[in-house]
Amino acid sequence: MHEKILVVDDDKLNAALMREICENAGYVVVEVHEGAKAVDLVCKEMPDLVLLDIMMSVKDGFEVCAEIKSNPETARIPVIMVTAIGDLDSKIRCMELGADDYITKPFRMFDLQARVRTVMDSRLPKRAAGEKSSSSRGPGHVGGFRLLRVDLDYEFKRARRYGHELTCAMVRIDGYDELFRTERVREAMDIINTVASALVENLREVDRIYRIDDDVFVLVMPETDRLSAQVPLGRIRQILSQQIGSRSALTTHEASFPEQEFETSQDMLRELTGKLGK
Repeated sequence: MHEKILVVDDDKLNAALMREICENAGYVVVEVHEGAKAVDLVCKEMPDLVLLDIMMSVKDGFEVCAEIKSNPETARIPVIMVTAIGDLDSKIRCMELGADDYITKPFRMFDLQARVRTVMDSRLPKRAAGEKSSSSRGPGHVGGFRLLRVDLDYEFKRARRYGHELTCAMVRIDGYDELFRTERVREAMDIINTVASALVENLREVDRIYRIDDDVFVLVMPETDRLSAQVPLGRIRQILSQQIGSRSALTTHEASFPEQEFETSQDMLRELTGKLGK
């Protein structure tokens, strides 16, 4: 039996494009062009995944996602939000609402199919309290949006419960978008690979790395205060300045608990997002 995807977008051309890409990958696709009708259709069709555009009139994607995730009958259905490129604040809000991933427009066929397949394959029950974090996978793994949301929440609750320190760092590659605008795609991908390798090679095994946007990585560093986090981050900046040179640079910001009085893990991400926007 083929897996079913519900595409929600009030732009019929975008919806048709997503439908074609998903059907080419072997999925059954149902299409709806109004956010107001999407929730009812989710309940009726019970799809295996929802591809949900954010920018819609009457009822936007945030509202639709919130209703899907607040209904016990549909809460476990994965949702991939479709966002505008560079809109990191919206992506953090997607995470807060329980979305499983996001993809930015314009997207390529392979990227969309890969994101859909990844989310389909990772539909796992939510971790029970006290169970080991999914970030216990081997060192060197670079996770994505969905894994960050789960792992950071786990580490934050663990830090608060046992009085441990926790630092979350955001690393942005400056000038990355400009390389794409000037069609220097291969150079941009080379920089991404160089940054990812430097992060993997210079962090501890217990630290975890996530790529949450084209040019943004998030690092979760358990039992680490802000000052201690500066040591590997400084070393990484120095290494990359030698390897990348003038082609790009890194901007880093940190948020630390309990030095800063955060109530939730999402508060830490919001703190970092606000700094990157300045």
